[in-house]
Amino acid sequence: DPAVPPEGQQSALVVGSFKLFALALTILGSSIAASGNVLTEWLVKQSPQESIYFQNIQLYTFGVILNLFALLGKTMSEPSSPIHGPGGFFSGYNFWVWMIILVGSV
Repeated sequence: DPAVPPEGQQSALVVGSFKLFALALTILGSSIAASGNVLTEWLVKQSPQESIYFQNIQLYTFGVILNLFALLGKTMSEPSSPIHGPGGFFSGYNFWVWMIILVGSV
């Protein structure tokens, strides 16, 4: 049948469409993140009389709360999650991970 491409071309079409889909998801994710950053910056600039330190506290608190909700949602929806294992939240942490955390916190 001339309308059906040969086997090698079919796999190339699948790989090509997968790459296109991955590119679209990457652009979508980047756009959502950028939009969130712009909105957050706009909200912070609505009260310029606040100190930069207080604004940073607000931003980080908001980020911590959202990440906690994401963590709770993931642990409740995935019973096989490593967080339920013997190491708990720190499952899989080794010396190098702790060093990266230490260097990043200094």
